[in-house]
Amino acid sequence: MSGSIVKFIVGSILLAAVCTVLYGGIQTGEEAIVVQASVSDEEPSSLGSMNVITVSSASATSVLHYNDSEYNNAPEMAVDGDESTSWQEGVEGQGSGESITLNFEKTGVKVIACRLGNWRDDWLYIANCRPKTMTLQIGSQSFDVEFTDAQIPHYIVLSDAVETDSLTFTVNEIYAGEDYNDCCISELTVYAG
Repeated sequence: MSGSIVKFIVGSILLAAVCTVLYGGIQTGEEAIVVQASVSDEEPSSLGSMNVITVSSASATSVLHYNDSEYNNAPEMAVDGDESTSWQEGVEGQGSGESITLNFEKTGVKVIACRLGNWRDDWLYIANCRPKTMTLQIGSQSFDVEFTDAQIPHYIVLSDAVETDSLTFTVNEIYAGEDYNDCCISELTVYAG
């Protein structure tokens, strides 16, 4: 083995060791940041200084369709700014495994305000299913989040902003509705931090 090859190998090993000590390893692509997610029933004090992210499109694995034109349960209803409209999944059962995806211009997501269930009126809130636990897929990270069964905004707060252009909520468990099996989400508001 020639001297220059040996020097190259030794130099590469030393560089890797220095990177490991200084930076916790050699990073490729995106910087690895460990982010935590917590759910609060109280509005974060910093929310007023954050910008609402405009959702450009929304999609879902299923939608409940009515013959009545008064009711539109499309995924866009969960991001229209109107608490009286909602996305309602449309499969047999109570909605476990169904998901909604929001797309937007790439930015750092810090908080997501969730109004879960059907908020059209108090009776419909109790009558329909509400998500109890969901998986939030945001960027390359995934979080399992749990909500109380209260008709109040729930806030998912990330410990660091996550750069992404989409997020997906998948329903895992539900609070059962008294009259209907449809799982509903009235509003999802995403904030940049």
